[in-house]
Amino acid sequence: MTATVRIGVHPDDVPRVNGLVLYRLYDARAGYLYIGSGVLAARLVEHRTKPWFPRVEMVTWEPYPARAEKRLRQDELRLIVLHQPRFNGKGKNHRCHLPRHIPVSGVSECRSCGLVWLFDGYWRLWRDDRR
Repeated sequence: MTATVRIGVHPDDVPRVNGLVLYRLYDARAGYLYIGSGVLAARLVEHRTKPWFPRVEMVTWEPYPARAEKRLRQDELRLIVLHQPRFNGKGKNHRCHLPRHIPVSGVSECRSCGLVWLFDGYWRLWRDDRR
């Protein structure tokens, strides 16, 4: 379940959400500024010190159970690779690990980010049906 809230730079705008979340910060045109994970209120307080934070107009988040931290990190990386948020450093230079030999099916999944690729003469993103 994804939740959305419009926020400004006032401390009362920070949503109070318990536990780990995968969150996305957007500008006024719904462009991705940052994708991250962690405890939402704590991470937004950290981001508040960044020069780009006043551009944030909206935040969305999805809760994750504490035992799903590995999946949370993989989903975070996959979204960063897909959307290339303007202010993320991590994941921007990610190169998917694809096999050197073409699989019989022509489809392969990156071991680190989970993106699915299709080989039909060259590798291209096939689908992203998990989120």
